[in-house]
Order: sequence, then C-alpha cells, then structure tokens
Amino acid sequence: MQNKAMLEGILAFMELTKTLLDKLEQREEALKRIAAISLWGEPVANPDAREELRAQGQYNDEEGYQPSADDESTLLRDAVEEARKALGLPLSVDMPESEAANG
Repeated sequence: MQNKAMLEGILAFMELTKTLLDKLEQREEALKRIAAISLWGEPVANPDAREELRAQGQYNDEEGYQPSADDESTLLRDAVEEARKALGLPLSVDMPESEAANG
C-alpha cells in the first residue's frame, strides 16, 4: 500500500511538472510574439510586412517604422491581450467606475 501511495504521488508530481512546463512554453511563445513587434523607428525584418507598411506610408528606410496612433494603440492592445492569454487572465478587465469616468 505504501508503495502504491508513493507511486501515485510521483505520478501526480510528474503530471504537475508537465502542466507547468506546458504553461511555461505558452508564456515563452507569447513573449516571443510580443517581442517581435516593431517599435517606432525600428526596422521591420519581415520583407512582406515592410513592403505593406511602406505602401501604407508607415515605413521608410531612413526612419524605420512609423505607425499611426491608431496602429500603435492596436499593437499595444494586441500585446496586452497576448500577455493576458498566456497568463490565463481575462482578455478584458473591468475598470473601477472612478477610473472609467477619468479615462
């Protein structure tokens, strides 16, 4: 009986370890996607994305990426949502009434 309980404990520990490793991998992938977002003035590595941005007037070789305010806001929202998803948090957070009135 004692060996069975010990084996069950080891199996439970192994399952918990696998779950934690899976979550760690998900978070690492989310961080990589967030880190790949180009900031204002940075070059864009992906040639197709660079040409698309160039056609939209948001990229040139001298000044790099120059997103519009709307695009910057969208990038920030996407990064926050990506982080929340990786952390298992709700994608939207209800703001307290006092903050909503000021914001």
